Amino acid sequence: MKPFLFALFSLVAITSQAQYISGFQQEYFYGNLPSAKVEAMGMADVAVGGSVASIFFNSAGLSSIEEQEAYISTSAPFYVLENSRYLFLGYARRINPWLVTSLSINRFSIGATSFGVNLNGNNYLVTKGVTTNYALSAAASPIDNLSVGLNVNIFRWNIFEDISASHALHLDVGAQYKIELPDIGTIIHHAQLGVSLNNFTSNSITWSVPNEIEGSNELPFIGRFGAAYFVKIPVELPKIGEGSIDVTATTEYAPTFNSDEFNTFSIGTEAMLYQMLAVRLGWFNQTIDDFNNSLNLSSIQDFTYGFGLVVPVNKLTKDKFPMLVHIDYTNLQQPPQTTLVRSIPNLSTFSIRAVWTPKTQG
Repeated sequence: MKPFLFALFSLVAITSQAQYISGFQQEYFYGNLPSAKVEAMGMADVAVGGSVASIFFNSAGLSSIEEQEAYISTSAPFYVLENSRYLFLGYARRINPWLVTSLSINRFSIGATSFGVNLNGNNYLVTKGVTTNYALSAAASPIDNLSVGLNVNIFRWNIFEDISASHALHLDVGAQYKIELPDIGTIIHHAQLGVSLNNFTSNSITWSVPNEIEGSNELPFIGRFGAAYFVKIPVELPKIGEGSIDVTATTEYAPTFNSDEFNTFSIGTEAMLYQMLAVRLGWFNQTIDDFNNSLNLSSIQDFTYGFGLVVPVNKLTKDKFPMLVHIDYTNLQQPPQTTLVRSIPNLSTFSIRAVWTPKTQG
């Protein structure tokens, strides 16, 4: 286990400004995602979107929000950090027919731990261990079928109790394009392309340690490129009536441009029955840094799955509360990053979305 823990918490104080150093904030940028749905679909979302959590993958995904949405997601732990926890809070609102804006907070806390970091050859005990990202996001639809988005992020890192937190500003951009397809009888379908560039400005963060030594790391410059296919198939079940099965299939490639590691290929699918019950499956492969240690792995891969339930509050209350509540859950194993540790079946992610819908006319 020691090679893995060293890889996870070691940092290098002298770094190149053109290279993201593996091990730095791996748990935030490449750890648990702020969406149980996306976790279950193999981590692929750049061409899908549709919720506040979309900003983590592609800010243009906000554009399909109808009125407003409140979102909360929690996940734990990150590998062997049993006391760690992720928390994502977000709110989005449509301003006019072509513009949606959002505010969100994404936080990772290591919790009580005895781990330390190695900075410039010196070991320091982590006494804080909190990473927080604040994002102001907007998505616009300048022309039919095209959406573009922007995130303005303030990244905050605090690992020592008596040292002021470090901050960095970075920007993300993204786009989605919908491809209309002719109906096949009663079947409605379309395709969608997505692309995003996270930290395309290649910003860095500078931090201090207790003996006043300063270090600097460039944040990862992550690209995401993907395609999705959506199909609505009408069905009619006895005692239930008419409805549909909505199927989404997507694939994504996400390279890290300023690193030789953390290149991810994902595929995912979702089937939703009567717009109420969803089943999700996925698979991913991600290259990682083995730190030139034969006990560490150079890539991880795994199958993913999860479930979702939509509570039609609008129908249950006869539009007194015009909203849908999406409840998403996944419980997965975490694939090992070293030959010394087997898969750890303890990754649990839970998300709730409250989506306001237009009131029924008449």
